[in-house]
Amino acid sequence: MLERYGVSVDTALRDRIVTALVSGGCYSAGANAVRPTVDSMMNSEIPVFGSVNRRRVEEVLALWSGRAGFSIDAVAVDCNVVVRRERVGFCSVEIAPYVDPPVDTIVLITDSGHLRCDPAVAVDEVYRAHCGVVRFGDGGPWEVTVTAEGESAVAQVTAVTG
Repeated sequence: MLERYGVSVDTALRDRIVTALVSGGCYSAGANAVRPTVDSMMNSEIPVFGSVNRRRVEEVLALWSGRAGFSIDAVAVDCNVVVRRERVGFCSVEIAPYVDPPVDTIVLITDSGHLRCDPAVAVDEVYRAHCGVVRFGDGGPWEVTVTAEGESAVAQVTAVTG
């Protein structure tokens, strides 16, 4: 993300802050306790929170500062994948509750093409944009690129429900 703003990030640091399920959460060596990154400002003195902790900090700060402007980092893709004659997903995009929706159209990009989403509608202060049906190939997980406001991010779709 910092490269987008012209800030170079050392590869070793990037590997320490990539979001994953990392064993050793809550200072436990057990595999049942996990944390979102190998390292972050929460563990040591590196100057990065990591995306999970950063998002939570932004949520708390937004309680006092109002809604934040749209950022692609505040978007989550939800696809209910159904397998019948072919593998399709009924996809929508959810925008974090402390973030304003984008002014521009949200687009999902998959191997099968581009899909324009409906304008985001607020339900219980969470904005959701329904995108419709996406065709997925065999296997999985699948990658879906979300674009809006000139930004893009890749999301993985893993849920298979039928």
